[in-house]
Amino acid sequence: MSYPEPCVGALIVNTDGKVLLASSPKWHGEWIVPGGHVELGETLEHALKREIMEEVGIEIEVVRLLKVQDFINDPSFHKKKHFVFLDFLCRFVSGEPKVDGIELTEYKWLTPEEALETNIDGYSRKLVEAYLTELPCYDNEPREPK
Repeated sequence: MSYPEPCVGALIVNTDGKVLLASSPKWHGEWIVPGGHVELGETLEHALKREIMEEVGIEIEVVRLLKVQDFINDPSFHKKKHFVFLDFLCRFVSGEPKVDGIELTEYKWLTPEEALETNIDGYSRKLVEAYLTELPCYDNEPREPK
């Protein structure tokens, strides 16, 4: 592909205030937020809900755009790519998370602080940090920005 690929990511918060991370071989086993590519003719919200259902089998509610990041041929991914990450804050709605063992090999719910202490990729780390910066008084519910 000779142009950047738009990708959506979801920082999913459950009712216990924990965020969902998944391990991916494409990211050399690091923990990431789930997401994927936007397909032609698809809105960002639809792409995000579709990707989350495909990758982890859960329903989410999109709260707001949280961070935009450039990814240009970073060796943290398994091959050279140019992505534009559009990362959203989301609420967990329903379902039991599952992984296919290929795209994603494990998942876990962690507090944002615990997430930062694990082997999380740099882009997901910046997303969690942005969330914590906007929510200094964390009380288990995603809130609108100040």
